[in-house]
Amino acid sequence: MANLNKKEFDDLNKILMRTLKSLIKCADKHNIDRDSFIKYFCSVFGTMAEISTFEHYGEENDDGTI
Repeated sequence: MANLNKKEFDDLNKILMRTLKSLIKCADKHNIDRDSFIKYFCSVFGTMAEISTFEHYGEENDDGTI
């Protein structure tokens, strides 16, 4: 994944910046230290990435649920 082209990199960067902005907004809303909140999010997200698969994430099941 390290070999992203410019368009892919730009798209990923936009997602990262929106996510960061949302995390900071949430931390401020709940009066939580921003750095600690972002580190916690990264820990949870990293764990999800290590133990989960997202191959079919968001696809509908036979019963119409996701």
